[in-house]
Amino acid sequence: MRTNYPEPDFTDYDEDEIEDYEYDYTADAGIRRPSFQQTQGEPRPQYRRQQTPEFDYEPERPQKKSRKRKKRRRKHSCLCRIIVTLLTTAVILFGIYSGIVLLGIKRVRYEPTDTRNLTESMAEPDEKVHNLLLVITDSNGKDRGRADAIMMISTSKHNQTITVSSFMPDSYVSIPSHDTDKLAAAYNYGGATLLMDTIVNNFGIPVDDNICINFKSFIRLTDALGGVKLTLTDDEAAAVNKILKSEINNLMSEAESADLLPSGGTFLLNGKQALAYARIRVSQTADFINTQRQRAVMSLILERLKHPSPGAVPKLLANALPELSTNMSNGALYLRAIQAPFTLYTSDMQTLRLPADDTYTVQTAPNGQTVLAVNFEKNLDLYLTAVREEQAPHE
Repeated sequence: MRTNYPEPDFTDYDEDEIEDYEYDYTADAGIRRPSFQQTQGEPRPQYRRQQTPEFDYEPERPQKKSRKRKKRRRKHSCLCRIIVTLLTTAVILFGIYSGIVLLGIKRVRYEPTDTRNLTESMAEPDEKVHNLLLVITDSNGKDRGRADAIMMISTSKHNQTITVSSFMPDSYVSIPSHDTDKLAAAYNYGGATLLMDTIVNNFGIPVDDNICINFKSFIRLTDALGGVKLTLTDDEAAAVNKILKSEINNLMSEAESADLLPSGGTFLLNGKQALAYARIRVSQTADFINTQRQRAVMSLILERLKHPSPGAVPKLLANALPELSTNMSNGALYLRAIQAPFTLYTSDMQTLRLPADDTYTVQTAPNGQTVLAVNFEKNLDLYLTAVREEQAPHE
């Protein structure tokens, strides 16, 4: 097909040049060929890819966007997830622990405090110190029984300590509404309330709360915690076997020869053996070594309470707690139980005997009994040093 091209415009050329111009009307006329276009009979040139031009300088490249914000956001998001997970776990564990505590509190027998009969105390109440009177009795659950061991557990925020103090039952004291008598007699006259009042009025140590535990409950408590590890002499092992045969095995309705020790040595004592060890009497009066054994057993029990085994909790709830009695309300018991794990882990354990050495004399009472005449002011100073100073006094 013939292509019609527009006529060339010669307005910009000279007339002489226009006249000499030869116009070509062929099909290829007016098409300018590239310089490399082949002519007839010549080989077709090869096309080459244009090479990237070389520069004498490094061309600028676009800067990459910083990802620091994204990394920080990722770190913050991971940290938030970890914190949320930890808080959720803590709340769940706290809920489980609270449920167990409330279930245990319902099983403890509540005995309200009777009317207090206090004289002016030597020591002012201290909000940073909590004194809990612990009385181990020979009660069978039907009557009050007699006080076999009188101890006090003092938790102090002054020096982060737990002091286990044992009171000598032969201390000669003035009992409110009664005459002077041995300290142990106060419990026989009026129970835990009168015993607290007697300690406050004589030793000057403020005491408001108490827990009474009988022999059966003590045995079951020790067994639930896995026993206590102690080293006994041959004489002590023989004394433990004697008490097991004559008293404790009969109390627990077991054979007379059950759980006897072969000899002295280091043993993991069960509840019955630990109770027998704490009840060894060196003599009928001034049994100082006996109170030392009581403090040793109680300190080991408190240490066991720091990390009880999973199987200990059901045993405590089912066997030990129903035999306990206390004057603390449910709210006070719950608060103490919630604080107990933290207090046990962060406090140092120490022991104290009242009256201490060089703070008493052995005398004969008007009724003929051998008693301990106590210097109460010196013993109060020892108590205050134990709960307030960095270093507790040595026994």
